[in-house]
Amino acid sequence: MEEYVEVGGLRIHYMVEGSGSAVILVHGNGLSAGQWKLNISPLAKYYKVYAPDLPGFGLSDKPDLDYGVDYYVGFLKEFMDSIGVHKASLVGNSMGGAVVAKFAARCPDRVAGIVLSDPTGFVPESLSRNKELYNAFLGLMIRSRRLYCRPMLHNSANMRLLEDTQLVTDSKESRDAFVKNCKSILRYDGSYAGTLMAISAPALIIWGEDDLLLPAEDAEKYRGLIAGSKVKLIERSGHMPNVETHAEFNAAVLSFFGGIGH
Repeated sequence: MEEYVEVGGLRIHYMVEGSGSAVILVHGNGLSAGQWKLNISPLAKYYKVYAPDLPGFGLSDKPDLDYGVDYYVGFLKEFMDSIGVHKASLVGNSMGGAVVAKFAARCPDRVAGIVLSDPTGFVPESLSRNKELYNAFLGLMIRSRRLYCRPMLHNSANMRLLEDTQLVTDSKESRDAFVKNCKSILRYDGSYAGTLMAISAPALIIWGEDDLLLPAEDAEKYRGLIAGSKVKLIERSGHMPNVETHAEFNAAVLSFFGGIGH
């Protein structure tokens, strides 16, 4: 079911399904709640699942704001307040993973458990050394759905799974938000390791072994910094295992949430 709610003066679109303890899915930069279309119903058999379009994307409002990971951490808290959810389990992919991680560190009383899927946070050395080339590539990506999706997937045939998902390529406002978020993601954050060490919630890190954007080895960085966290690597999967290998992703998330109790 699709709903709208006002959050901080913005009209926010979200998908909701199921009943029980709350699970909130936070999409990546340039994507929308549609990236979770293969995950919502399987998770909703056991939980009440919410998947918002973050401001700047999908069917949510797209104001000219100073976007970035920290902005969305504040938004997530306001979104939970607006839908009447005090505590939830959180699942975030890519930039959404970094948002979830920071939220869990800052608002531990609002979090039952977290799943971080191929999260941003650690800037790859290759990107920090070649920002001009990377920015030029971004300029091409955000004007073509095919170019935008291809680096995120292990198998190009899986682009069909994103055909009806609203992407950054669909509006100028989304492209502007995407670029602002990229600047936030690529900005070195010396406090990020400390943020991860401050997380007390049970945590599962899922990573596609064939992620072309962020190295799967980063999963071990997260495990080393988040106390008691677990790692699940998924074969033949790229930056969005919830899309490419959705059955295995869903099973891992359900097993983890069932293990920590709700």
